[in-house]
This record gives sequence, structure tokens and C-alpha cells, in this order.
Amino acid sequence: MPNAQETTDRLLETGSIRDRAELLFSNQHKRVCKELDKLFSILLLLEYAAGIMIACCSAYSWNGSVAHVNPHLYLAIGGGLAIISLPILFTIYFRGSLVTRVSISIAQIVMTALLIDLTGGRIETHFLVFGSLAFLSFYREWKLVLLASVITAIDHSVRGAIAPQTIYGIIQPSLFRTFEHFGWVCFGDFFFIRWCIQSQKEMQFLALQQAVIENAYDDVEDQVKLRTAQVVESEERFRTLCSCAPVAIFEADVHGAMTFVSGRWTDLTGQEYSDALGFGWLKHIHPKDRRRLKEQWDLSVLEGKDFVEEFTILDESGTERVAQITASNSADGPRIRMIGTVNDVTEQKQSEANVKQLALARQREEFLATLSHDLKNPLIGANRVLSLLSDGILGPVANEQKKLLVQLQASNNSLLGLIQNLIAAYRYGTTGTALQMETVNLQTLVAQCVEELDPLASHKQIKIVTDFEESDVQISADPSAIARVLRNLLDNAVKFTPSQGQVQVSTTTSRDGAQVSVRNSGSYIDPEKQNLLFRRFWQGQDGKRYVAGTGLGLYICKSIVESHRGTIECASDKQSGTNFTLTIPRTREFESLSL
Repeated sequence: MPNAQETTDRLLETGSIRDRAELLFSNQHKRVCKELDKLFSILLLLEYAAGIMIACCSAYSWNGSVAHVNPHLYLAIGGGLAIISLPILFTIYFRGSLVTRVSISIAQIVMTALLIDLTGGRIETHFLVFGSLAFLSFYREWKLVLLASVITAIDHSVRGAIAPQTIYGIIQPSLFRTFEHFGWVCFGDFFFIRWCIQSQKEMQFLALQQAVIENAYDDVEDQVKLRTAQVVESEERFRTLCSCAPVAIFEADVHGAMTFVSGRWTDLTGQEYSDALGFGWLKHIHPKDRRRLKEQWDLSVLEGKDFVEEFTILDESGTERVAQITASNSADGPRIRMIGTVNDVTEQKQSEANVKQLALARQREEFLATLSHDLKNPLIGANRVLSLLSDGILGPVANEQKKLLVQLQASNNSLLGLIQNLIAAYRYGTTGTALQMETVNLQTLVAQCVEELDPLASHKQIKIVTDFEESDVQISADPSAIARVLRNLLDNAVKFTPSQGQVQVSTTTSRDGAQVSVRNSGSYIDPEKQNLLFRRFWQGQDGKRYVAGTGLGLYICKSIVESHRGTIECASDKQSGTNFTLTIPRTREFESLSL
């Protein structure tokens, strides 16, 4: 494993890191030196005060009975002040600078020598030398320790030779004592200087580590900024793609709440983006689908399964549209659980419905062709043969045979009417049959239909009474279609009117158009059944009792009348019977009408 020095040298090969590490080391070392300068200034003041106190203990010297002020007191006050003044001034004005550290180093070791002198060279005060060197090593500059050691060696050498009593407390000079003390100082310097060098390297290594961390942080920050910009760009690109997509795109969290919806959802529903977030999108789901869709959605989110459903959307105006939602479980992280699309399939459903309608129309046409070819045409041919036989054209027939032929022909006509009703019902239920519109005299058309049904009524001893309000009421209509309606109403009236009864046919005019009323005196229809009369294949019990039918007659009548922009209504009471009223607009322009 590489040591601190090898790691430091390897990292220092990078210029920017090296420069930053040197700056960090310099700033840190300067902060340490400033703090130490302040502490040493306080220490010098304390040593100065201690020196004065020591000097005061022997402030006077006696010569017999005469007392003299001890020179140590002057030395402690004046000399001590001279020693500490300069470093304290440097600390105040130049704290942290090299000159301040040098002056403090010199002052500290000189102040230690002064205290040794004031104590008469006691051995205990010599430990202040080692304490001073230890304190000076806190600067982590071995040169300051070496400077203080050199000054100590000079002090011990000079004073040990000239005034040994001031430093060793003895009268005679002792070279051994000098070398002994100097040896102990060198012994301490070995550790102090080594610690300074090692501590300085550690500070440099720490500064280098911080520089590397800062550089890595800068790199990471640059990468984060780059990735953030890329994410923002990607998100913008995603939102742009979402806004251009023909489907609505959404994201949902682990609870199924929407965290993002594209602008296509707003186009579909008119709902604002902020309102659609969470579960606000459910407001535009049709009530008939909302509960089912919510339950299925919650289940898919809980189980993490894919989700595909069709539902109906209600936009702000209330318009319904069919949509299909498709969502899948997302593995992009814990924040997003589901991502999917909402597609408007209204036109697709309409196309499918149109295809089905076309298929049904083809089936109906095939059915109509079958009815016409396989049933209707043979009956018409059979009726012609029966007519020829009954009329004696093909040869004489007996009266009994003639009655049988007439009965057969009547049965064929009844069956032919049923087939014609079926054909008309299926034809009117498809895309429609074009109307041949022309101006028609309503009274003339009604009179013709009454004349056609009069023999049937006379046979049942029923009287048909007409009441025309005006003699010339013109309407725009298809005469054959309206005649079919009138014949059906008259035929029903005759059927449900008992013998000796009466059928009333009247025409009136109003602002809405021309009305034709057909009233019979022999039947009553319950109000709840009146709404069912015009339904396809519906036939009341009374109708079944009188005659077998398909239940299509009134349905066909209503289809024809409504194609003329008219109405047909039924009213019935027990006293006056049942009345059918149809209203047809007066003469107007019909550009394109169809059944």
C-alpha cells in the first residue's frame, strides 16, 4: 500500500490539483500561525508577569543594615518589556507573517533565559527551554526550532563561561554542564524537528486530499450539470414528441395518480393539464364507465399488470367519444409505476359500425331478393292463374269450384300483403328508399283510398264517412307512400270496427300543415299500449284476435310520415273509439328526402 508521501507525489503530478493543494496548505498554515501568534503573545505576557513576581520575591539586597534595590527587579521589568514588546506589536499588526514567527521564537527563548537568570539558574527552570521548543514546534517549521536551539546554545555557552551562577547556579565555570545541557537540547530537537517535518507533510497531504475532493466535486458538479441539461433536453424532447403524437400519453405513480398527461388529452376533453393530474382525469369519463374503469385501473396498478380498456369520454361540451387506454408497468424507478396512451377510436368504431351496417344492408337486400323471388313472385303468378280460372277464361268452372278459387285467391292476397309489409319494413330500416316528391291534392288522394276500401267496409256493413274542411289542400309528398299510409289506417279502422259501425275520415289544415284523421268507433287502446303501436313487429291482443299479421303496418306508416317531416299520433277513449291523426307539411321544397 503506498504511503502518504507516495500518494502525495502521485497526486501532485496534476498541475491544477497541485496549485490548489499549495493554496489550501498555505491558507491552513497561515490560520494555524495566526492562532499560535496570539497564544504566544499571551504566553509572553504571562512569562513577563511571572518574571516580575519572581524578582519581587528578592526586591532588596542588604549590605549590613543598608538595603538596596535588587538589580533583578530592574532586569525583570525593563528587560522583560524590551523582550516582549516587538513580538506583541508584530502580532497586532502582522499576525501570521514570517517575521512575527521569528520574533516570537527569539523572544520566547530569550524570555526563558531571563526566567532562568531570575531564579538563579535553578534546574527546574531549565525545563522551560524544552517547553518553549515544544511550543514552537507547533508552528510546524523546523527552522524556528533550530533557531531557538542555536540561541539557547549561544546563551548557555556565553553565560556558562562568564556568569555561570546566572545559568547553572554555580560559581566556577563548568564546560561539562554546558555540553550536558546542549546535548539534552539536541535530543529534544531530534523529536521536535522530526515532528515538524512529519506534521507539515500531513498538512500538505490533507490539503492535497481536500484539493482532490474539491476537484472531484467540481467534476461531479459538472457531470451533474451536464446530465441535468441532458435530462431537461430529453424531457423537452419527450414533451414535444408527446404534443405531436396522435394519442394522449400519460405517466402515473405507484398509487395510480397521474403525474403527467400530454396535450392530446386536453384536445380530447378540453380539460386543463393541472386539472387532469392526480385522479382529476376521471371527471371526463362517462358515468356509466367511470366506476368500472377506476376499479380495473386500481387493480392493474396494485398488481403491476398491463391495462387495456375501452371507455367513453365526455368533453367539456358533453360530446361523447370512444377511447381506448393502454398502459404498462414501468421499470424506470419507484416514482413512476404506469406509463401508457389514450387513443381516440371514435372514427374507428364508426367505421366498424358502418362496415357492419353495410354487411347488414347486403344481408337485407339478399333477404328482400329472396322474399321477392322465392315468395312474392310465385304468389303473384298463382293469383293470375286463379283469376283466369275463376273468370272462366281457361274454361267453364262450376260455382262450387269458383268459390274455392276465390277463397284461394283471397288467401294468396293476404299472404302477399304480409310479404309486402316485410319487404317494406326491411327496406325502410336500411339506408332508405328515395321519395318521389310532387304536389298532391290531399282530398283527392284520401277519396281514392276511401273508394278502394269501401267494398270491404260495405261487406262488413260499416259506413265510411268523409269530412273535408277544404276542397283544395296541396301538400308536397310521395303519393304512393302517403296512399299506403292511408290504406293501412283505413284497413285497420275497418278491421277493428264491428258490424253496423262507422269510420270517420276528415281533413283539416293548420299552421303546422294538413291533417288527416281516421277514427273508428269500435276499439279502445290502453294508454300504455299506445306508445307500443308504432314499434316493429308489435301487435296487440285485439289485433291478433281480429286478424293474423306481422305487426309492421303502423311501423311502416310512421317511417313514411316522418320521412315527409310529418307526425302520426294515436288517441283512444272508450266512448268515441280510436283516432289516428297524421300531419303532413303544406307545399314546400324537398331537395332530397328518403325513407
